[in-house]
Amino acid sequence: MNAFIKPLAQTDDSVTISRADYDAMVALLADAEDIRDATAVAAKLVARETEAYPVEVMDRLLDGDHPVRVFRDHRGLTAQELAGRAGISRAYLSEVENRSKPGSLKAMTKLSAALNIPLDLLAPQ
Repeated sequence: MNAFIKPLAQTDDSVTISRADYDAMVALLADAEDIRDATAVAAKLVARETEAYPVEVMDRLLDGDHPVRVFRDHRGLTAQELAGRAGISRAYLSEVENRSKPGSLKAMTKLSAALNIPLDLLAPQ
C-alpha cells in the first residue's frame, strides 16, 4: 500500500477504496493490535505481573502431561517438596499427577499457590 490512498469514489458520508488498499489497511490494523498486545505483555513481564514459560513447558502441556507435574518439574521441585509446600500428602499428589484422582478444588488451589502459578493453568483441559 502506498502512503497515499486514492479514493475511487466519495460522498459526504462515504469513501470507496480499492480492495488492495482495504486489505493493506486491515493488515496494518492487525499489526498495530499485535504490537499493542505485545507491548502490554512486555510491560507485565517487566512489572512481574505475569510470567513467560519455556517452549518445553508448553510442549509438555500440549502433549497432555498433567499440568501439576509439568510445573513441578519446571520449578525444580520433588514431589515430596511440592506436597509439603501445598500441605497435601505425597500419595495424594501422586494420584493427582497420575490422573487417578482429579484433585479437589481446595487441593488444586493449594498446589497453584505452592507452584506460584494461576489456578486456571491447572484446570482440566
